[in-house]
Amino acid sequence: VTTAITAGQTIVTYTVSAGKTFYLDYLDIQGRLTATSATASILGAVTLSIGGVPSHTSSFVNPTTSDAGSQAVRISFSEPIPISTGTVISLTVTPNAVTSMTWIGNFGGFER
Repeated sequence: VTTAITAGQTIVTYTVSAGKTFYLDYLDIQGRLTATSATASILGAVTLSIGGVPSHTSSFVNPTTSDAGSQAVRISFSEPIPISTGTVISLTVTPNAVTSMTWIGNFGGFER
């Protein structure tokens, strides 16, 4: 849950196991207000970073005033992205408002 406009707040992070390669197949990301809003608004941007390098960014909005604006996004890659041993993978968010928001993220893939 975020309540401040601070860049790069961590949603989830993972370090590839020693001696393994992680094959990133997809991302699941969700962003929503924790309560309904009186106005539509931009919630913020979620960034995937691999080894500290930003690789993908998705923006989230609350398009209506009748709910909390829950949005879930699955980003699938046509080929799994190989990520080498010891590399840190992270999803971070930069919220657009101080309103309380909930952010959820998952990495999908496998190690071998």
